[in-house]
Amino acid sequence: MWKKLLFIFLVFFWPCSWSVPAQDAGPWFLISESELQIIEAYKKQLEAERQNWLSQVNELKTQATRLNERAANSRLQSENLNQLLQQEREANQKLTLSFNEYEIAASQTISQKDTCIGILESKNEKLVYQRNTLLAIVITAVSVALLFVAFKVLRFFKVLPF
Repeated sequence: MWKKLLFIFLVFFWPCSWSVPAQDAGPWFLISESELQIIEAYKKQLEAERQNWLSQVNELKTQATRLNERAANSRLQSENLNQLLQQEREANQKLTLSFNEYEIAASQTISQKDTCIGILESKNEKLVYQRNTLLAIVITAVSVALLFVAFKVLRFFKVLPF
């Protein structure tokens, strides 16, 4: 039996090994201990840099998260302030309209009062003029009456020559 196996091996496998070209494993390099240490140090340095970069990435992610939260809070605060500003503007407009209506009513009242004051002052001036005229007439009448009485008295006592 082993002869058959040997025959099969020689007939099939051994010629097949001749037809397949052998692959060259390539040159073998020898690395000295110092080169190996340099490579390991470089590898450690690269790993440290990688860790540094990863920590920076994580730090930047946390900062970005914080900034996003702050931006969301700022947007919410801005919206609240905008709503408050809008409410204050509406209140200011209402107060302005109310004040304008009040000013119009007050100016109308003042104008009516000024008209009444003007009428009363003109009536007062007329009454003062009438009173002064009446007083002048009365004083004149009393003076004339006194002169007449004085004239009659002086004539009665014959102080006057005529």
